[in-house]
Amino acid sequence: MVQNIDVIFTIADYRNIAYVIFLLIALIVERKITSIVVALFVLAIGENLTSEATQFILETSRQQGIEYKFVWYSFWSIYSLCGIYTIYLLHIKLKLRASRGANFVSFTMLFWALCQAIDFIDRVTWDSAFFAVFYQYSIVITNLLITPMLLLFWLRDIHKERFIKYKEV
Repeated sequence: MVQNIDVIFTIADYRNIAYVIFLLIALIVERKITSIVVALFVLAIGENLTSEATQFILETSRQQGIEYKFVWYSFWSIYSLCGIYTIYLLHIKLKLRASRGANFVSFTMLFWALCQAIDFIDRVTWDSAFFAVFYQYSIVITNLLITPMLLLFWLRDIHKERFIKYKEV
């Protein structure tokens, strides 16, 4: 596990701020609710809400007993699955077509939920640390890459949209 937990909280704080700024920029540029705005909204709200609960969940999971470990893993899995469901629900309710960015966020959250489940099984059921290194680095790497990848997908969508409008004229 990462030794300096303060570094993780600092990265999370900057990431939360980046999500909110990215969401505001997307709202200004798009001037309407689009698929990328929905994905950013779910990320911004979800990450800011979970940042408030992380310290409590971390303290709870440090206690002895399988049920305390289950709290940690289930919290993050439920967060990811609720994020996917929210993205899906908002797309249905707002009659939006899912963009690559929204699909990427959904698949990333699915990946996080699977990592939580596999690592829980690995550590608690099998009592090994075989999956631990992959779990630790994959969660951090995907958290660091999600914003630039989302920006890349959004810029591709903007370019494609402008190209289609130019072609129609």
